[in-house]
Amino acid sequence: MNKLLISKWLSLDPHSVPQTACEFEPYWEGQLDPSHCGIDIPESWIEPVHIALTCMRTLDEDFKIHQIKEKFNGLRIYYSTGASPAVVIIMRLIVDWAERVVADIERDS
Repeated sequence: MNKLLISKWLSLDPHSVPQTACEFEPYWEGQLDPSHCGIDIPESWIEPVHIALTCMRTLDEDFKIHQIKEKFNGLRIYYSTGASPAVVIIMRLIVDWAERVVADIERDS
């Protein structure tokens, strides 16, 4: 499974990554839960969040995004999945990675 995630991450076309907040939500429309509360993040966070969501979609094509936002100066991604417990753990690690990358972005800015 790690090889699949790494190959997916390495194969990301930089031109396919949404560059603005206006492009980001429509890109992920198929993953948005009907009751989602929105995606409200600074544009500097888009790339790591996009990478994380792409990896999560590789693990579970049916996962749903409920909300992505800034909370207490950090990234929060709320989602649901019907995947196996092992996949849930890996998805949580992916979200943790994105949260750490965003924390580094904020610290360095």
